[in-house]
Amino acid sequence: MIIDAKNMVLGRLATKIAKLALLGEDIIVVNSGLAVISGDRVYNIMNIKQKQDRGTHTKGPFYPRSSDRILKRVVRGMLPFKSARGREAYKKIKCFSSLPESIDQSKLTIFDEYSMKNSKGIKNYISLNEITKINGGKK
Repeated sequence: MIIDAKNMVLGRLATKIAKLALLGEDIIVVNSGLAVISGDRVYNIMNIKQKQDRGTHTKGPFYPRSSDRILKRVVRGMLPFKSARGREAYKKIKCFSSLPESIDQSKLTIFDEYSMKNSKGIKNYISLNEITKINGGKK
């Protein structure tokens, strides 16, 4: 299954990806940099920056700097990663920050229920691309 993450709320999308991966589906997520995190912009930037800095000064845990790796790390947090079942599900997930040429655009799956359009209560948000740009990571 190929999922387009454009304008999707990160947490809601990550739960759907985790559930599908646990059911045995192979998941490809494209446009992961265009996924959004709801909440205060400054808080979200500082929260991810703190996690990234924590891994550089110590022996870990390491937190990714690119948008596609951040999305995959969020999904990992929603999987039972310490069990064999969770690790197998994690291996079935591939994330791309943009749409690769090898993927047909007509096969994209869009979950409208997780879109910003249907989330009427969300006023403050920031995209993963903006966070990675501010924190000095790869776009």
